[in-house]
Amino acid sequence: MSGLIIVVLGLAAWLAERGSRAVRRGGSLSGWPAAPSTIRIVVPGNARVAGVAALVGVGGFVIAGPIVGIAAAVFLVGGSHLRRRRRAARVIAERDEQLADSVRAIASALRAGMSVPQAIGFAARESVPPLQATWSAMDSALELGVPFDDALDRWVLDVGTDD
Repeated sequence: MSGLIIVVLGLAAWLAERGSRAVRRGGSLSGWPAAPSTIRIVVPGNARVAGVAALVGVGGFVIAGPIVGIAAAVFLVGGSHLRRRRRAARVIAERDEQLADSVRAIASALRAGMSVPQAIGFAARESVPPLQATWSAMDSALELGVPFDDALDRWVLDVGTDD
């Protein structure tokens, strides 16, 4: 009996995750594109984790008692939080490394005789995401005639690094 409950809970968690992914992509559960009038319900990541943790906690409670149920839910939530923190730290480290490469590219372009806006355009073409989008936005702003100081201030806010 308890094995059946775990299977049902696991299936419910899988369907909930699949449904939230489909809705986030703008599709439907059937795989066909959603109708334009469909109301999109977006479930935040924390709510999904809490829902799955509740299912796992109930399953652990049914199988092995309250201690195991609570421990399973806590480990699931803690693991999800830890994974998010590691991913954020990895993105920050990658961005900082790319920032150094971008500054080198701008310095090389300036030594080659390009103007500062041309060097920023060069850095935008030479960089890779996540910094490519910010350099491209700054290059586009400069091409539209935004003052350099304003474009630079906006770029600093977009990048959000201490460097």
